[in-house]
Amino acid sequence: MTDAHFFNDEPFLNHEVGPDLLGHGQYAQHVLRLLDRVRAQTETGVLALIGSWGSGKSSVLGKVTRRL
Repeated sequence: MTDAHFFNDEPFLNHEVGPDLLGHGQYAQHVLRLLDRVRAQTETGVLALIGSWGSGKSSVLGKVTRRL
């Protein structure tokens, strides 16, 4: 099967080079802004990223990590 790569469930981890076809970068920017707001309010704040399987949580977190 030549299209087997469409069934890969590994997160997209090459955040610097690969294309952002699903717009995860905009969510990463939003998370970074939220982190700044939480940090301004308290030293021990917590954020949660909740989504269904395959929604891009790992990709967004990877982009956030790279930008931090």
